[in-house]
Amino acid sequence: MYDLRKENHLHKWTAELRGNTIVEKERILEFLARHEYKGLREVLETMYPVDIALLLDELNLKETVIVFRLLTKEDAAETFSHMNSDI
Repeated sequence: MYDLRKENHLHKWTAELRGNTIVEKERILEFLARHEYKGLREVLETMYPVDIALLLDELNLKETVIVFRLLTKEDAAETFSHMNSDI
């Protein structure tokens, strides 16, 4: 039997994740606008590569390149593995 509660929980969790992604995107855009790359790097160090990949999908190419270059080699490699193939 299919448990509808699991679907509702998953939908709620996905919505919360999208909300957090929007918040992180706004923070990243603020750092980029102010050219505060040290602070941006510190924020990126607290994020999971899969979340960074989701955010990079939302940025323009110039912003994506800047953010990607601020990542450690290990995080860049893992983030790249989660990125959309259109980039």
